[in-house]
Amino acid sequence: MSSYAVVRWQTLKQPKTYSGRRTIALLPLAVAALESVLRLIPKHGTRVFINPKTNAPWKSDGQIRKTAWAPALEAAGIEYRR
Repeated sequence: MSSYAVVRWQTLKQPKTYSGRRTIALLPLAVAALESVLRLIPKHGTRVFINPKTNAPWKSDGQIRKTAWAPALEAAGIEYRR
């Protein structure tokens, strides 16, 4: 369970209320994939998803969408929906 959130793309803060905490059930394969990623990027600590071009944490969801998600959809021939 994660008890922190990235606020304004840089600051780790705890949720203000208990209801802001989330437990997310993952399949064993997803857990293994995340654990293998964490072994590759231990210097980033709590951040799992790293921008492969800068080797730094993503700065925003928009950055992920523009530089990774939309191009991946286009390469797969899938129309991007907003």
